[in-house]
Amino acid sequence: MLSFFDFTTVMAKPWARAGYLCYCIDLQHPAGVHPDPDDPNIIRVGADIEHWLPPREHEIVFAAFFPPCTDLAVSGARWMRDKGIGKLHRAIGLFYRSQQLAELLRCPYLIENPVSTISTYWREPDYTFHPNEYGDPYLKRTCLWTGGGFVMPEKVPVKPTLGMKLYWLPPSKERANLRSQTPPGFAEAVFKANDPDRRAREQQKQLAVWRRGLRGKVETCALTGLEVPGLVRASRIAPSIRQSVRPQMKGIPLAPHIEGLYQRGLIAFSDEGKVILSSRLPRRQRSILHLPSRLRRSLSRMERASARFQRANVFAG
Repeated sequence: MLSFFDFTTVMAKPWARAGYLCYCIDLQHPAGVHPDPDDPNIIRVGADIEHWLPPREHEIVFAAFFPPCTDLAVSGARWMRDKGIGKLHRAIGLFYRSQQLAELLRCPYLIENPVSTISTYWREPDYTFHPNEYGDPYLKRTCLWTGGGFVMPEKVPVKPTLGMKLYWLPPSKERANLRSQTPPGFAEAVFKANDPDRRAREQQKQLAVWRRGLRGKVETCALTGLEVPGLVRASRIAPSIRQSVRPQMKGIPLAPHIEGLYQRGLIAFSDEGKVILSSRLPRRQRSILHLPSRLRRSLSRMERASARFQRANVFAG
């Protein structure tokens, strides 16, 4: 798990408790790579996001970005003219770098900022929230730009008894870090909604129930034409139970090796039935598999819905 512009490490702590190795990157950390003295699963990296890349030996399961908001937040609009265009350019550049890295990592991600001018310079956020909606009893409207299959956790609001507490913090060296700290309740909720192990278990339960209702109904692989009873399975990518909208989908009957590729996102099918190969499937393996270029028949409406969901949420591209 990666957390950029993260000095407090709050966002990483739920992941670290679950056993994930977490890198928290921030220029305020001492230069270099240092284990956290209180948690061996948290690595503090003192580096600039423009010059640091994550280690290649690790699979990245989630990424969070908290680019500096001082020169972007609408709350400071009255001082923007005095700050000058240079600071605005730098702030937008760091946000843009976050967006670039997020897309390159190919994992669920969020980019966080308060209500800011990014909505004008780029686009509206995907989600907004207040800390009290995840158990921390204060208010601070926060915006999220997300992607990679990010799941927004369900809100369980509590009364904001502390009001706008961050706005009344007295001047100090720690004031900026305290104001920008991720609410612990939100960090925990995001972890629970996006932990791949938890999501995989939930999806497999759904898939098992769904398949039990299809026994004896599927006989022919839509790609190869294989017709061996008991081998061909209807391959459906189960939506997360936290999704508010569950499209009506029907699994595509596939031979075991084709289903394995499909479930792992190494192949996908277009609405027209064309086979799409992932760049992660080595060329030599493609030649060994000798896959047809398209399905042997047209997809039904519900099968197309299933294929679209797989392309959007599983396919590795």
